[in-house]
Amino acid sequence: MLLAIVLLLAGLVILTAGAELMVKGAATVAFRWGISPLVVGLTIVGCGTSAPEMVVSIYAALTPPEVVDGVVKSQLELSIGNILGSNIANVGLVLGIAALIRPIKVTVRTVKKEMPIALAAMFTVWLFAWGGRFDRWEGIILLGGFALFLLYCVRTAKTEAEVEVESTTPTTYPWLFLVLGVIGLVGGAYLFVESATSIARDLGVSDRVIGLSIVAIGTSLPELATSVVATLRGQDDISVGNIIGSIMFNSLLVLGSVATIAPDDIASTVANVDVPVMVGVTLASFPLMWLGFDINRLEGAAILLMYITYMTWVGYTELVTPKPAAPPGAGVDGSGALVLPDDPQEDRALAWTLTTAPSTA
Repeated sequence: MLLAIVLLLAGLVILTAGAELMVKGAATVAFRWGISPLVVGLTIVGCGTSAPEMVVSIYAALTPPEVVDGVVKSQLELSIGNILGSNIANVGLVLGIAALIRPIKVTVRTVKKEMPIALAAMFTVWLFAWGGRFDRWEGIILLGGFALFLLYCVRTAKTEAEVEVESTTPTTYPWLFLVLGVIGLVGGAYLFVESATSIARDLGVSDRVIGLSIVAIGTSLPELATSVVATLRGQDDISVGNIIGSIMFNSLLVLGSVATIAPDDIASTVANVDVPVMVGVTLASFPLMWLGFDINRLEGAAILLMYITYMTWVGYTELVTPKPAAPPGAGVDGSGALVLPDDPQEDRALAWTLTTAPSTA
């Protein structure tokens, strides 16, 4: 397990470094091509800080299931948990900590436009999750929503005042930064997912909980670093915009890609608890922004407390919930398909396990 922990930390460092390199390179390319700084902030920076979630979630979704110690393991739970957990962490952890450091001013436009758009995306995810499954057509709809979001960003940018390019710190070799960033993201994601899964199985923790906690927090560190630095420098719009933009990327692009690539059933806990918590935490922060158009330290502490309470509940339910095991003879073939045992009685037992396991994950 010690090696897995070392690889987990190494993957996290590589992921973060890769995201930073990609953002720097992409921002410089955008400025040299004359793209509006607002578009860069809402798209490239948001995409860069959400890139770890994108790579980790898609890699986990593409990993075939296997039977470990008699329990069928599918990393799709890790993928979905990472997406939802990252959104919850973006609001509860990132926004809460940023507001604790210094009260955050929120623009009227953010409250009246960007926040409602983010909430609409989350409610759409909740609607799709209600059926207990993310289908491919639902993933395509989410991807279409992301395309509309990008169109909104471009149209909004045309009405914004231009900012001097000198306000940024362009790099000399942007394309090299882009390539190194992609390599870092892919390599870091591989180390992160493999080590997180190994630790989860050694401790007997479900992939859903690992995805909601350690993986989600780890891949949200770029957002946390960006928002904290922006808050310290008085760039409140960047801090809040980074959080909202990351929520949009996770909800529409990342989840849409996962559902399109690997449509599958989801645990009932995801639809009944995790998604409502994601919507609830964001919805709770909305009136805080509306009142006075700022989030003070007390409100930031309240948001952070909601996140801590939720993560405590996740850990507690994981400890007290029994984990059903698949009967002897269950396995996974080379294509990743589940292989049922020959005995009809064991077939029924396995069917019961696969049906009830998500709700007790």
